[in-house]
Amino acid sequence: MDVLPAIHTFAVCTSCRTKATAGPMPVPSVVVMPVWHGSIGVHEKHHRTGLWSVTRGSHETSYDGACRAIRTLVKEEEVTPSMTYVAHTKGVSLWRADFCGTHQPTSLNKPCQWMLPADLPPRKRWYRPHFEVLTSFGVWCWRSSLIFPLVFQ
Repeated sequence: MDVLPAIHTFAVCTSCRTKATAGPMPVPSVVVMPVWHGSIGVHEKHHRTGLWSVTRGSHETSYDGACRAIRTLVKEEEVTPSMTYVAHTKGVSLWRADFCGTHQPTSLNKPCQWMLPADLPPRKRWYRPHFEVLTSFGVWCWRSSLIFPLVFQ
């Protein structure tokens, strides 16, 4: 898999061990990582830190599912992020939503926290399926709990 050119990776995840915090995601699903000026948008999912995700409808494309997932993040309909397909793994499509502009996107119904990659919580606080796909987005962990920063250009 190619890593997006705007992301520089630092180290590979050194642990495969994860605590069961929730079951696997339904398939087919879409997970979206919102990005705004070097920060990643996260919210609470099953009492854990998570990204935006939806189960795809039977006649819905991966792109349509990603757009539907991210629609809950933006109040203003005219704010449209640049959507980038990242990967497809185990029935789950991964998308990155890059927001630009000077105003931080605000959530419609799910409280969103914009965090720098270095400030992301450790693995034990993540919704497990979302933590496991972070490496596909270019966010890497080290020594099983620390998150390595990624650089956005």
